[in-house]
Amino acid sequence: MKALLEQGPALETIIRGSREYQLLRKLAAEINADPAARQLIEDFRSIHHLLQEKQIRGENLSPADIQKLQVLESGLMQNPKTASYLQAEEQIFKAIQELNMMLARPMDEIYSGV
Repeated sequence: MKALLEQGPALETIIRGSREYQLLRKLAAEINADPAARQLIEDFRSIHHLLQEKQIRGENLSPADIQKLQVLESGLMQNPKTASYLQAEEQIFKAIQELNMMLARPMDEIYSGV
């Protein structure tokens, strides 16, 4: 297991050095320099987080909840700065999810054979 954990910093370095990550850092700096754009992102994340918690607790999302999130998301996508940021963020998250799936494959093989 030690050999596996020793590879973590190398993967982190690869992620940080990637073109996609560098773009995300640049766009994040632009968002942080723009109070209106930063507020849009913060509001969206806050509402999204609250609704996820609601779902985890087994509560149904109301139409008002969903509409509020959709309105915020629409505002984000209409702002070129926030839209670009969210697209770049999604690319990084997808890559990390794929990596997590690869890392979990050995355990999946064991579980599927049980």
